[in-house]
Amino acid sequence: NLGLEFSGIVTGLGLTASHTFNIGDHVFGFANHCFSSQIIAHQHFVVKKPSHLSHTDAVSLPIVFATVYAGLIVKAQLKRG
Repeated sequence: NLGLEFSGIVTGLGLTASHTFNIGDHVFGFANHCFSSQIIAHQHFVVKKPSHLSHTDAVSLPIVFATVYAGLIVKAQLKRG
């Protein structure tokens, strides 16, 4: 699917959200409908964006992570040791 990765600024928090994020935090991650101007993302699929990364660079990281994880952990069954 297209449009599953995002990078942006937190503008609101759900009632059950943990205290991991604050309004104004720069974040990136996975969610649905990321071609929208605003999205709702589950906190488990969101991380704070390092200040040295642009939003353009950060938005490319989730799909790279997912591809590497699927190839090495799921498909090749890479394990510690």
